Amino acid sequence: NCLHAAYYYLEDSPPLPQTSVSDWDSRDPESTVPLAQFPAHVASLHADGDIGFSKEYEAIQAVASHHDFTTEYSQHPENKLKNRYLNILSYDHSRVRLLPMPGQSRWSD
Repeated sequence: NCLHAAYYYLEDSPPLPQTSVSDWDSRDPESTVPLAQFPAHVASLHADGDIGFSKEYEAIQAVASHHDFTTEYSQHPENKLKNRYLNILSYDHSRVRLLPMPGQSRWSD
């Protein structure tokens, strides 16, 4: 019965607008981190009081700003307090969509 409920949510979800990241595969090979080097990369991000994480996040934000990704749902007043961080918003195309409970608005997820 639980599996049926999960499929119910998937089947009845309204269609999402198709969003593509056309330059995902053409990214700079120097910016990728091979799996074997990932632990060292994370350790380097922790250096200097975790400033590396801030710099990497800013670089990701700079690339994301060139795309037309909307964040309407995470900025709605009913959902703003549910955001874990004030400066990190979920994109509408990749957020987890839940069916509203009876009596709740469409923004309540």
